[in-house]
Amino acid sequence: MALLTSYVLPVLAALLFLVTLVFLGQAWSTRSHSGRAAYGYGQQEARASVVLTFWKAGGTLLLTLIVLAAWGILAAVADDEPAAEILPTATAPAQPTAQPTEATLPTVAVVADATPTSPVPTPTDAPPPTPTLTPSATPLPTGRVNSPNGLYLRDVPGGDAELELIPDGTLLTLLGEQETTNDLDWVLVLTPVGNTGWVALDYLVLTNP
Repeated sequence: MALLTSYVLPVLAALLFLVTLVFLGQAWSTRSHSGRAAYGYGQQEARASVVLTFWKAGGTLLLTLIVLAAWGILAAVADDEPAAEILPTATAPAQPTAQPTEATLPTVAVVADATPTSPVPTPTDAPPPTPTLTPSATPLPTGRVNSPNGLYLRDVPGGDAELELIPDGTLLTLLGEQETTNDLDWVLVLTPVGNTGWVALDYLVLTNP
């Protein structure tokens, strides 16, 4: 417990506090850049990233406080524990051991069995079954989200309703429909959770066109 209270918990609390400072710095930097975004959609993504980073900073700060509280409690408990008194142990006197006596065992005669054994037939290998090939359906084209702050799934091309915030790097299935709205190309996609909607094609990297 001395190692835990003297080294592990203080180091863990310091690391968590440094992580909190990093998250706060990221949130402040993203917030300062969100006002310079050229497109309203990019500003919405930047604001969502700022809120998420502040939540992360709050979580790590809460963990830091919990570790500090546990450190204080364990330190107080360690100070209150009395030192264990070492009592002398009595050594039992050695008892004399009786020497074992060898006993004569009867001799057993082994009689060999002269019954001949019949040869075991060897199994014949059967030819393996020939596999049959089944035709596979043509896979739909896919695209991967290429936006550090994620990508919103909308109900219509260029619409304001946000159905889902898709994280960066998520693989989407393109359903074959495409429209142009506000000088942006929009495609109909299917997300991994089963939602269907429209996303801007500029934020996708086609992986299976």
